[in-house]
Amino acid sequence: MGDLVVVGDTAVDITVKLELPNELTRNVVLRPLRLTVGGIAAEVAMQVRKLGCLPQFWTVVGTDLFSQFLKQELERTDLDVHIGVVEGSNTKNVVVVQPTGERTIFSDMGVHVTLSEDQLDIDSIRTAQYLYIPAFPAYWPLIDRFSELGPLIASDFGFVDTLAELRDYAARIGPQVDIAFLSGARLDSAIIESMETEFLNAGCEVVFVTLGRRGVRFATPDRRVHQPAFAVRVVDTNGAGDSFAAGVLVGLLEGRNLEECAQLGQAAAAARSALLAEVPTRHVVLAFLMQQ
Repeated sequence: MGDLVVVGDTAVDITVKLELPNELTRNVVLRPLRLTVGGIAAEVAMQVRKLGCLPQFWTVVGTDLFSQFLKQELERTDLDVHIGVVEGSNTKNVVVVQPTGERTIFSDMGVHVTLSEDQLDIDSIRTAQYLYIPAFPAYWPLIDRFSELGPLIASDFGFVDTLAELRDYAARIGPQVDIAFLSGARLDSAIIESMETEFLNAGCEVVFVTLGRRGVRFATPDRRVHQPAFAVRVVDTNGAGDSFAAGVLVGLLEGRNLEECAQLGQAAAAARSALLAEVPTRHVVLAFLMQQ
C-alpha cells in the first residue's frame, strides 16, 4: 500500500439546524447542534484514517480559543498529525443544516491561508505516493512546488462558486494536478462534461465529479463513467464530499480500479450523509457498499 500525505486547512465547524417557521410567529429557528473539527483537508485526513489508512496530516492553527480546541481534538486522534501554530484566529465555518439535510456554509477565513513550505517536511512529500491538498489560491505556490517533487497530486475544487472561476483554476493549476475533485450537483450534464474536458486538457489524469442525488461521474482521457447514487436517508450532507474524496484515495492506495474507487467514495459519502456529526468507520462504509 502506498503512502498519502494530506496538507491543508483545519477549521472549526459550528453547526446549527434550520427549523421551519413557527406557524404562529413565522420566525425561523436555528438550533445549535455541535462544535467539531472541520476544514476540507482535516475532514479528508480523518476520513482516510477511519477507512483504515494512516495519512500524514500537515496543518496550522491559530492562537485563539477555537484554535486550542482544534489542537486538542486533533491530538486526540490517531492521525499522524503535524500542527504548526500561527499567531491569529482560526478559520470558522458556520454550517446551517436545512430540514432536507442540505447545508449552507458561511466562512470566516483565518490562519490556514498562511500555511507555507517551511512548515512542512519536504522529504515526506517527496517520498509519498499521493498528496492531497485543497485548491485554495493561497495554496497554489505549494501545489506548484509539490508538482516538482514526484507524488501524484489530488486536489479539491468543490468550493469554487462560479464556472468562470473554475475555468481559471483549471488553467492555472490543472497542469499540476493529477486527480481533480469537482462538485456538479447544481450543474447540467453538458456543463459538467465541458469542465471535465478542461481539466483533462490541462493535464489531469482523472476528474471525479459528485452529483448529489444523481450519483457521481469520473472522466479520464479515454472514457467517461456515470455511477448512480446510493439509496440513503440524508440527515446532514456536511462533509460528504470530503468523505467521497477520502474513499477514492483509500481505494487508490489499496490498488482498486477507478469504478471501485468511486464506489468506495460513494459509500463513504452516503454513510456520512446518514450520520450526524460522525465520520463513518470502515466497517460502516463497507456495510453501505454491500447493501447496494
